[in-house]
Amino acid sequence: MREVGYECLGEFGIPGRRYFRKGGDERTHQVHVFDAGDRENVIRHLALCDYLRSHEGTRDEYAALKRSLARRFPYDIEGYCDGKDRFVRALEARALACYDDSWDRLYLAARSVQRPREVSPLVEAGSVAAALLTEAGNVYVGVCIDTACSLGMCAERSAIAAMVTAGESRIRRIVAVMPDGRAGMPCGACRELMMQLDPAAREVEVLLDYESRRTARLGELVPGWWADARMAP
Repeated sequence: MREVGYECLGEFGIPGRRYFRKGGDERTHQVHVFDAGDRENVIRHLALCDYLRSHEGTRDEYAALKRSLARRFPYDIEGYCDGKDRFVRALEARALACYDDSWDRLYLAARSVQRPREVSPLVEAGSVAAALLTEAGNVYVGVCIDTACSLGMCAERSAIAAMVTAGESRIRRIVAVMPDGRAGMPCGACRELMMQLDPAAREVEVLLDYESRRTARLGELVPGWWADARMAP
């Protein structure tokens, strides 16, 4: 974030937080920092964020509480945190009860292998990564391979190749992560391969936006597919 003009302001009394500002005194962003192995707290945080994204009333209530506490405790971070702790704990319990971590698992799995690199003077790899979840519950990942001719491979097809190599062919969910960290739409070739793999491929869920959890069924992305009759069960 420093590379694009943000200034790190430290923890502000809360371990694991980093606050940033840009061009003034007002705090503009915060980052939660977790140990890589601290899965319990990572899941707790992701579940809470996911719940707030999809429950506007609760999100507004939480925002109002924080504004009220900020006015009451402008220089007392402990008082501020104590004031919202009960609300947050109850909210976390509700969030965890309905949390489906599969999109987070897929997104993080893709990001874990997304390392842009030069393989040779003619080949680059890793700028785009993908992860898929099979009907059996297994996750497979892959990265794009870009060549100086037409021999490259998209990240989605790289993940599919790993899946097929392992003896599976039924995809439940898939996400491709672009160089900027956003979820991206599979290209036509990747959609075509997925459609040909499984008669039920129309039901594959494709993540279109990680933040909002917006998805589409593969069948919606491939209307009027040419081989529908041949693939009918």
